[in-house]
Amino acid sequence: MKFPYSWLKRHINIDMDAAELSDMLTMSGTKVEGVSYPPVLKGLVVAEIIEVSKHPNADKLSLCRIDTGGREITVVCGAKNMKNGDKVVFAPAGTVLPCGTKLKKAVIRGVESGGMLCSEDELGLGKDHSGIIILQDSADTGSDASEYLGIDTVFELEVTPNRPDCLSVMGVAREVAAVKNMELLKQDFSLNESDIKASNCFSVRIEDKNRCPFYSARIIKGASVGESPNWLKNYLKSSGIRPINNIVDVTNFILLDMGHPLHAFDMSLLKGKSIFVRPAKKNEKITTIDGVERKLDETVLIIADEKGPVALAGVMGGRDSEISANTKDVLLESAYFNPADIRNTSKRFALTSESSYRFERGADIGIVVKALDRAAAMISELAGGMVLKAVLKDGAQERENPVISCRVEKANKLMGIQLSTNEICDIFRRLEIEVLSEDRDIIKIKAPTFRPDITEEADLFEEIARIYGYDSIDENLPESKIVGDGNYLETDIVEKMGESLRASGCSETMSFSFISARDLENCGFSKGNALKIKNPQNEELLYLRTSILPGMMKTLSYNLNRDAKNLKLYEFGRIYFPSRENDSGSSEILTLGVALTGFRYDSRWIEGSQNVNFFDIKGVIENVLDSLGIKNAEYDLHNSVTFKKGNAAFIKIAGVPVGSMGELDKDFCRRYGIEQTVFYCELDVSETMKYYNRLKKHIPFSMFPAVKRDIALILDEDLTYREVLKAAEKEKTGLIENIEVFDLYKGRQIPENKKSLGISVTYRSENSTLTDKEVDELHNKLVNRWVKELKCSIRDF
Repeated sequence: MKFPYSWLKRHINIDMDAAELSDMLTMSGTKVEGVSYPPVLKGLVVAEIIEVSKHPNADKLSLCRIDTGGREITVVCGAKNMKNGDKVVFAPAGTVLPCGTKLKKAVIRGVESGGMLCSEDELGLGKDHSGIIILQDSADTGSDASEYLGIDTVFELEVTPNRPDCLSVMGVAREVAAVKNMELLKQDFSLNESDIKASNCFSVRIEDKNRCPFYSARIIKGASVGESPNWLKNYLKSSGIRPINNIVDVTNFILLDMGHPLHAFDMSLLKGKSIFVRPAKKNEKITTIDGVERKLDETVLIIADEKGPVALAGVMGGRDSEISANTKDVLLESAYFNPADIRNTSKRFALTSESSYRFERGADIGIVVKALDRAAAMISELAGGMVLKAVLKDGAQERENPVISCRVEKANKLMGIQLSTNEICDIFRRLEIEVLSEDRDIIKIKAPTFRPDITEEADLFEEIARIYGYDSIDENLPESKIVGDGNYLETDIVEKMGESLRASGCSETMSFSFISARDLENCGFSKGNALKIKNPQNEELLYLRTSILPGMMKTLSYNLNRDAKNLKLYEFGRIYFPSRENDSGSSEILTLGVALTGFRYDSRWIEGSQNVNFFDIKGVIENVLDSLGIKNAEYDLHNSVTFKKGNAAFIKIAGVPVGSMGELDKDFCRRYGIEQTVFYCELDVSETMKYYNRLKKHIPFSMFPAVKRDIALILDEDLTYREVLKAAEKEKTGLIENIEVFDLYKGRQIPENKKSLGISVTYRSENSTLTDKEVDELHNKLVNRWVKELKCSIRDF
């Protein structure tokens, strides 16, 4: 919601600094997202073009002879949108533009130019640089042009969905008046009706009053469509709406000023003499103002003439009945629609408008006719025409607003303040909340029609607190007892895993729980094994995620595109699947995703740069499992569409798969715009926590020296190191302290389909120093077991 400060001052006599007003609104619950201050423009003059002629030495330039109020000047201009008699904005030599440029007299292609005719872009008032600014004929030649340009401070608000009343300048003014305890200025207008009754020539009828409780319209005959006055165009442009013509601009003005959407039809384009608010018929079609043909059905509420649809109710009008330069007679619509119905239509067609944005949050049914009358009066004033007598309407505008009791003692206790009944009633009256009755402890109120969010006592407590002032409430914590079942296992495990990941240099990320159909396809998941969202925000968020991977890939891509090339990221999140126990439910699994890419460390001049590899991701996961006291993890070869063949593994604990890791497939990475090598692991935390070993056993260091023996085995190429370790575990001597690989070789002198594995074995006793004879005996036994069980040989070259 954007509006200029001067617009707000039409509703309340306020003279606060913009920063002070911004803070006040934010602290009272209406957050100011930003304040745009106007450029400082001095020396601009309203000039009248006397004559436009062609530049003698340049085909793309024109010469403009202008009158600046008793003085004629020649200006060289590159624009083409001006003509004789136009009022324009002239910046004479010496003027400093917002960009800092100081204008000087200049000779352009042999002709002296005494200044510049300005566009919006050049004055910092907009992005339009296609032509110079043309003012209205009423602008006084020679006067200061700044007052005609709508130069103003503009506020931008972040309005929460429960406060549709603040989607209007009047609503914001009401907030200011409540906080400052001021009176709003009356918005008087005069509506002159003709003697001709509107009902003699037209009628309106609602066919579904659940979806449209009230509909009204007025007829203006003989209007003249044209340009709106500068003040109106400037207000709209400052609020982010493009001026169109005086009829449409009035409807947009009322929408922003009062918060109630209106729509204007060209009556000559309507078929018959009736308007119907009804559900669409199956296969009916309408081409909306944006030029898109839309196929309808019974779920869509429409406005129709006697032939067919002319508007999507509360969302957008039809192209075939919109206001144009030829419009003479106008049917002006003002209605109240069911918010849920408008929301469904908007989502159904992925179509959002200023009108639907307000209707789906809850418009004020109490001002439907008032907004209509005020708009009709403005149109009559700006476009001429005759307003026919009486409002055409159907349905009931009256709505029974909730009556709510507010307990004074409860309010004070909850907020930690001490307000009297009279002080609380004063706050309600400042908010235009009607007080029905009051006594020492209970106040009964009736919520106003413009506040659909006030439905219960808790809402009233919030209103009291924010108008009293959150910053005026002492920061005292209430007494409370912490109650819980003491089962914090999952939290404890996630905390321990997170500490380990951060110690490994990883940073935590967070992504959406929604993914697209394309993400499912990329990761090799079936749509049938994913939960589809009934009301998705857009096509990119159709399903609940079945893996952390798609979100992690988008995070990697985002950072890599911003030149962050060395990344170590992790994310804890839940993934979702249809329940295995029933057809209607779902199951969720707490999951960890880890991704590494780029260099292992930042570039070092001594060591150089080293890329991360498979063993880096394996090391990170081993550290995570170690933090949980899990020592018996195994790694089996794993192939999938997302991992590079031969460079990925299943992670198993006690033979049960708990995750997978490896190098991601290059083609898969390119689908997310990533060219770097990425290593990824996804771990099922819910399954892993079953093996959590809270108790860790301390083993003291041996006081006696270790003895190492090295050996090279020639093994079958498909034999894994884990099988070497399994065979060694059968030598249960208790003296083998460590076994590790120090070399892997394939090539010359090694038979085909074989590999040489260099292994170092460390022996140590806790009770004595091992002799060479003892170690030789132990080592020979171990080697013989390897040769026998693995069918390998000893490399002696």
